[in-house]
Amino acid sequence: MEIGERIRQVRMHKGLTQGELVSEICSVTYLSRIESGKIKPSSSFLKQVSKKLGVDCDFLIDGNYEEIKLTILEICNKYKKDKSITEAELSLLELYVREVDSIPLLLKVYGVLIYYHARQENLLCVKSLVDQASRMIPSQVEMQDPEDYIYYLKARGFYFYNKQDYIAAHDIYVQAESLLGVEETEQHAHIYYNLCLVYKGLYKDKSISRLYAQKAYNIYRKNGMEKNVINTLVMLAVLYILDELYEKALEKLKEQNPYAHFKGQHGFVNGEEIEEVKAQIKQFNPHLLLVGLGSPKQEEFIYDNLQTLNVPLSIGIGGMIDIISGTVKRAPKIMRDTGTEWLYRLMSQPKRIKRQLVLPKFLLSVMAERIKGITN
Repeated sequence: MEIGERIRQVRMHKGLTQGELVSEICSVTYLSRIESGKIKPSSSFLKQVSKKLGVDCDFLIDGNYEEIKLTILEICNKYKKDKSITEAELSLLELYVREVDSIPLLLKVYGVLIYYHARQENLLCVKSLVDQASRMIPSQVEMQDPEDYIYYLKARGFYFYNKQDYIAAHDIYVQAESLLGVEETEQHAHIYYNLCLVYKGLYKDKSISRLYAQKAYNIYRKNGMEKNVINTLVMLAVLYILDELYEKALEKLKEQNPYAHFKGQHGFVNGEEIEEVKAQIKQFNPHLLLVGLGSPKQEEFIYDNLQTLNVPLSIGIGGMIDIISGTVKRAPKIMRDTGTEWLYRLMSQPKRIKRQLVLPKFLLSVMAERIKGITN
């Protein structure tokens, strides 16, 4: 890459216009001629521009990233360990990955970048990164230590799983599984759990999915990974429920909580059956009651029966079980963060329109009452 093109790439990555970059340095015309390759930049120009771009002058001249290679490795290793990365570190990886041609380093950097943006649900950005990585990294890589390759494959698998492209995710995770060593480690458990999720999406019969979940559970339990143990047991219970094996589901829940007792009512109930359900709740005398009747029925049920049922804690869970089981996909993160998840639900389930129309009516009622109060 020529020096002018490199300056242009870095400038665009930083989100700067030509005028913003060369303000108080030189004319925009001079920069345009440099970026188009018509003239060579002066050393004083390079020093000032590199400082403004926040990159080393040597990088602009010859694309040398050797001096910051250790920094790149530190950023990647830190993210793999605790999933933490700053905007500056992220920008550094995105910038220098364009100049890297070392496959081991590309695996590290693309693994982190794809995982980060997939977890943040930056859909357009992560798609671009996956496409770039596919062009830069061969489909088969021979490495003495496959750890970084496996991490990169897991990142790609995570991206395709979130896209609900279960076939592509399956092929990637199977490839990662083939790279695992003989001795079963935490890495094995993570791959097995991911395969469990993929098979859950691929097949109506959840037996293969349960097989991989059980393999993951055994390793997590052996290594004392309590949080993973609980998550996997919950997933196993969900898988049994999806196959309508309810007693097996209860057994799995009791493995982690042997002194806990569970009781439930499967499916919606009508007006006549609700009294029988309330009697069962009173008899069972639970510490926690989860009500999944949909809004507003579940809230009305909890409110109307708060005193008579005498349950310490009641929670309306809506479609939580459907989301955990994978039956319903969550709204994209950007919609959850901006409070527009209702719009996603409406687009995916148009029958919710009647419920959604209540919201503007409620808002207008509140405004009317407020205006009336001010007038009085």
